[in-house]
Amino acid sequence: NIVADYAKGDLRLTGRVRFVGKQYVELYNIDSLSIDPFIVLSASASYTFKNFLDVGNLTLSGRVDNLLDKKYETAAYGENYAYENGSGNVVVEGWAGYFVAAERTFYTQLKLQMF
Repeated sequence: NIVADYAKGDLRLTGRVRFVGKQYVELYNIDSLSIDPFIVLSASASYTFKNFLDVGNLTLSGRVDNLLDKKYETAAYGENYAYENGSGNVVVEGWAGYFVAAERTFYTQLKLQMF
């Protein structure tokens, strides 16, 4: 993970880069069942209005995850099985089920700090 965070006065900007390497999902480490490496970017910004309406500090923030709308799997589970083929060789195969990542998502937050 790499995070770049910039704050000046009441403004805050943050950028994030997350790299995840290849993941094997079952015990035999079959390449065709593995999850490919991926990189995901996100960005956020916030601004604080000091003493908003004489009530307290009001902070408005927003965040965008998966900024480039990358399609990838986050995790998986799998199993292996073995059988003997007609030539007397043992063949190991497997299966996997994958959890797909969310596409680009947007979040906003409004926070009032009174104390």
